Amino acid sequence: MKLDTKLCENIKTENATIAEAGRDKQLSYTILPGKGAEISVKADVKRFEMEAISINGIKLSFDIPIDKSVFKAQITDLVDAIGKIDGGASDLLDGATKLSNGMAQYTEGLNAFQSGLAPMKSGFDTLNAGAIALSSGLSALTAQNKAIVSGALALQTATFQTVNDSLSKMGLGLPILTVENYNTILANIPDLATVKAQLDGTVQFTGGILGYTSGVAQLDLGAKDLSDGTTKLKSSVSMIATSANDLFQGASQINSSIAKLRDGLATYKEGTGKLTNGTSDMDAEIDTKIDELLNSISGNGANTVSFVSEKNTNITAVQFVLKTEAIAVPTTQTKSTTTPKQQGFWQKLMKLFQ
Repeated sequence: MKLDTKLCENIKTENATIAEAGRDKQLSYTILPGKGAEISVKADVKRFEMEAISINGIKLSFDIPIDKSVFKAQITDLVDAIGKIDGGASDLLDGATKLSNGMAQYTEGLNAFQSGLAPMKSGFDTLNAGAIALSSGLSALTAQNKAIVSGALALQTATFQTVNDSLSKMGLGLPILTVENYNTILANIPDLATVKAQLDGTVQFTGGILGYTSGVAQLDLGAKDLSDGTTKLKSSVSMIATSANDLFQGASQINSSIAKLRDGLATYKEGTGKLTNGTSDMDAEIDTKIDELLNSISGNGANTVSFVSEKNTNITAVQFVLKTEAIAVPTTQTKSTTTPKQQGFWQKLMKLFQ
């Protein structure tokens, strides 16, 4: 669209390439295949005139280098990180399963111990020695609580860091996810449901570890009570029974917490497995989508047809041009009052060749 700047001032439009051509301004608009456009031009005009608007259609050809390896490298890093998380989740689940099985056996042993207290009055020395050994072992186990909790919190921090780094690279514009806000932020984003499930599993795992260490600490206290009770066996057999019951209840609570931890890790592992399966070929999909996008813009693969005649073959490039009517200021016509002169034969003959 070409506008005469002598006739048009304060020209305003959007998404146009504007070129100066003498006293004219040429407005050019580019519309990609499959897209439409509503074009509006505003100006202060006087005695408005305009040449025809030209609408040209031609197959797009451009040379824009796109380094897909940049995108694919980041996606590959993300897929590798997810694979490592899935592997770590598998190891955690195996460890939790073994811990749960061992704790169940331990609780069964405590139950049998409690049931056998009545006939064990004569063997209090052996019982006392066993209680002392148990207390010592649990004290040693309790001493590891801080390291276990620190490891669980470090794992949780690393998981959130990995997820935050991955989401940041994806350019989604999300705030930094934390234990306190991730549930609210991801709750209404279905595409990130797997990420939320992964973080849920991590938080549940850390909570289970805290429950486990708390239970071990309680068990340690119960074991010390048991040791004191066996020492005072002669004077108070009933105290032994009470301490044994407390010990059993504490072990039962720990066993229940470990079972929840195991179940939580199983859910977490299921989520990381789905995440791994769902992202394993993400880099190839990104590559394909980029090619599809470029092909849709450039029209690669589309047959080129002649707009002139379908009989034309071996067409490699075509262009169609539509033009509107030009706009001109109407001229005032005056009627002639003179009578046209009559033409003779030779004048009429000559006019045929003019």
